[in-house]
Amino acid sequence: MKSILISFFVLILSLSLKAQSQNDSVVVLKLNLIDNRIKNILNRINLVPDEGDGKSDRVFVIRLKKKDNYCELRFSVLHENDFNWFLLDKKDKLRGYFSYKHKNILVFGDDNNLFKTSGHFKTFNFIKLSSDQNETIKNEPPIIFEPLVWIYNIKKAKINFIGKGRYYLLE
Repeated sequence: MKSILISFFVLILSLSLKAQSQNDSVVVLKLNLIDNRIKNILNRINLVPDEGDGKSDRVFVIRLKKKDNYCELRFSVLHENDFNWFLLDKKDKLRGYFSYKHKNILVFGDDNNLFKTSGHFKTFNFIKLSSDQNETIKNEPPIIFEPLVWIYNIKKAKINFIGKGRYYLLE
């Protein structure tokens, strides 16, 4: 009887772990914005619409890249359904997220002095870490997809608009 109970417990545990591994979500560190120039850029390009736009399935992304004496910022919006495909071959690290106009904005790239960590975390269900899904995606033909991207440089106190177009967002 004891061995049957142990076998049953192991079976339930293994099924539970398999179900969990297929639906893993990502827990992301919350960042506090300490440089309001980011808000100025977001307002300028109107990347993040006001609340109530009815488009809750969008992912807002900022990539930060340190250069010699400035910081390059790339801003874009992706659809949640495309997000895991888009991230598949990218190497930029997810640094965290911050909230702006009641929207969550994911921050990728280099550490910098534009944000500080809050010590709080949030789970994002649309970012999946399933190895089964990644294997399926890897076996599919490659998808060439580059979203509309706004590029800015911040050098000392000055913000420079570089361009808007179908540039790469993440490396």
